Amino acid sequence: MKRIFEISLTLLLLTVSAVSVAQYTYVSSESSMVIFGTSNVHDWEETCENVTGTLNLDLEASKIIKVTGIEMNIPVKGIKSGKGAMDENTYKALKESTHPIITYKIKSYGVTDGKVHLTGTLTIAGVSQDVKFPATYVVEGNKIKFKGSCTLKMTDYGIAPPTAVMGTIKCGDDLKFEFDIVFSK
Repeated sequence: MKRIFEISLTLLLLTVSAVSVAQYTYVSSESSMVIFGTSNVHDWEETCENVTGTLNLDLEASKIIKVTGIEMNIPVKGIKSGKGAMDENTYKALKESTHPIITYKIKSYGVTDGKVHLTGTLTIAGVSQDVKFPATYVVEGNKIKFKGSCTLKMTDYGIAPPTAVMGTIKCGDDLKFEFDIVFSK
């Protein structure tokens, strides 16, 4: 009986020690976040710079077992198109003077065969909405890479699609957000 108890305890300890619980931080130099949109003249895109974030999760054998937290912060002034006037229109539309940071915080998740389905609160221009982000993931050493996309509507966040040149150029309401992000231990 004592031998069975010792074996059971050993197996339990090995199982517990195989699960890695860790906090990871966003690696901006290896990550990209891009916003794609349309207008009545041409399609456009903007990149997100100076992003910060943390990821807390449990791993076992390079598989996500449990996600205990994801928080991301995107400075509105870190959204760049490469065109100064367009950037200024973006900052104005996103109400940067009163809401300088776009935030995302996880509420729930699901994990299946190299894919995660994250549901969290995305706050843009002071308006919060629950958003689903499906993504694939890969664990490589001390890094976890996520890749995915989702679509959003500006009007869902109280944002009037920007216009330019006295209203002759009009942005569409739909946005596509693509991310290829890396977190490191």
